[in-house]
Parts: sequence; C-alpha cells; structure tokens
Amino acid sequence: MNRKSFSKLAVLKIALLVVGVAFFLAVPFTLPAKIGAVDFRPYWSSSFLLAHGQDFSDPSIVDNAERTLTGWSEPFTMYAWFAPTGNLVLLPFTFLPFPQATTTGSSPISRSFFLARF
Repeated sequence: MNRKSFSKLAVLKIALLVVGVAFFLAVPFTLPAKIGAVDFRPYWSSSFLLAHGQDFSDPSIVDNAERTLTGWSEPFTMYAWFAPTGNLVLLPFTFLPFPQATTTGSSPISRSFFLARF
C-alpha cells in the first residue's frame, strides 16, 4: 500500500467516524424502561460515596446509601461491578439527586454509559 492510498484510507475512516458519532448524538432514542431505576443505582451510589469521601467498597455503607438516597427497597444490596476509576467517570451525575440523574437519558454522557456496558 503506497503512502497516498494510505492517507486517503485514513481520511475516509476519520470521516466515517465523525459522521457516525454525529448521527449517534443527533438521532433521539429512548432507553429501556427502568434503566435508571435499577441498573444505574449501584453505580450512582458508589460514585456518590466517593464524592463524599466515604468507603464505596463497604457493603453496609453502600446498602445505606442505596436505601436512603435512591429508595432501594429490595432485600439485597446492588454493587457496582466495575473498576474504581469508573466512579470518576460518573462523578458529574452525583451533583444531581438520584431521580434527576436517572432522567438524563437524552444526554451524550448517559448514552455513552449505556452503550459502554455492552
């Protein structure tokens, strides 16, 4: 492959990536029902605890946060099963109360979180 055809291929790939990202951000879609009410709960709780200087790996602290801050009423605690650095990505959501953080489904951050799980 010569240098000229390589640069054309690189430009084409970048153009396709830009068009794909623009399409992804521009086309509205709805998230599955209860995506925030169930799946997002442990991740938000873990990040909230980190933001407030608490131990997000202590099951009793996580359980207390989920029950008092998110209204979790099931007989078990949900845990965030991702690397602790994942909490840093979700820190902006902790500035919102849990009900508001779960309704930001149209935001690019929320879309990215949802798709990154697959």
